Amino acid sequence: MKQNKTVIILVIILAVLIGLYFLVDSGVLEPKKEEAPAPAPSENLTVTYYSAPASHIQITEGETTLTFEDGKTGWSSVEYDKYPMSDITLDNIAAVLCRMTATRELDYSKDNVTLFGLDKPTRTVKFTNSNGVNDTLLIGNRNSANGNYYITIEGSKKLYMLGAEYANMLSSDIMSYVLIPELMDYTAETLKSLEICHDGKTYSIDKYNSSNSAHVNILNYLNAMYVSYCHEPYTEDLQQYGLTDAKSYVKVIYTDTGSNKDVEFYLTIGSIYSEDERYYFVTVNDHPNTVYRMFNLNLTRLWELAGV
Repeated sequence: MKQNKTVIILVIILAVLIGLYFLVDSGVLEPKKEEAPAPAPSENLTVTYYSAPASHIQITEGETTLTFEDGKTGWSSVEYDKYPMSDITLDNIAAVLCRMTATRELDYSKDNVTLFGLDKPTRTVKFTNSNGVNDTLLIGNRNSANGNYYITIEGSKKLYMLGAEYANMLSSDIMSYVLIPELMDYTAETLKSLEICHDGKTYSIDKYNSSNSAHVNILNYLNAMYVSYCHEPYTEDLQQYGLTDAKSYVKVIYTDTGSNKDVEFYLTIGSIYSEDERYYFVTVNDHPNTVYRMFNLNLTRLWELAGV
C-alpha cells in the first residue's frame, strides 16, 4: 500500500515538473516587453521652398549692408563693384535661401519673438528670385547651448531654429565672398607651354615630354600650387606689393577642355609679405588688381625644380 502511494506521489511530482517546463518554455513567466512607441508625426521644418534660387540678396547687420546681384557674367557686389565675387559661394547661398530647412520649429508668441531677439533682429536678409518671389529672413539671438540661431520670415507666424552652418554663410563681411581662384590642373595633353621666370633666369617648356623627369616633377608641383588668401580685393597701387614690373612670374598656355581653345594663365609674383614671410604677394591675369597671397614654399620649390 505504501509502495502505491509512493508511485502516485512520484507521478504527481513528474506531472508538476513537466507542467513547469512547458510553462517556462511558453514565455508566459518572462517579463512583458514594452511595445515601441509609435513614431511622432514629423514636423514641417521647411522655411522656404521656391522654384528658382535667389538672384538678388541683401544682407544687413548693424550699419553694414551688402547687396549682391546675379548677372550675365556672374555675381557682383553693388557696394564693392570692383571686387571679384565667388560665384560658387553666392550660388550656394542663393540655393539655400530658396530651399531652407530649419532644425526645429518653435511655438510662436509675442513673448518668444522678444525672447529670441526677433523683434530687433541682429541680421536681416532680403532676397528675390528670378520669378519675382521675395522674402525677408530675420535672424535673432544665437542659442548658447547648440550654437544655432532663432529665425523667422518677416510677416509669418512661424519661429524656427536654423543651423549655425547656414546662418554663418550669411556673413556681413565682404571678404567672405571675394573670389579665391582655383588654379588649373594641367596634363600632358592640355599643357602647351610653360615659362617660369625668377631672379633674372627663365625656364621654359615648349613641348611637354612625359619621359622627361624634370618636366614631370615641375608639372606635378605646378598642379599642387594654390592661392592662399586674398590680401586686398582691389587696388590701383600695385607698386607697394612689388607687383609693378615684377621680375618673377609663371606663364602657362593650356587648352581649355570645355571650349577646346588655348588659354593663357599668368601669375605675377611680387614682394614677400613683410609681416609674415611665409607668403609672397601675387596677382592672376583674370584679376590683375586683386592682390592675393601664395605660400613662399609653393614658389621656392617650383624655382628649385626649374633651376631659376
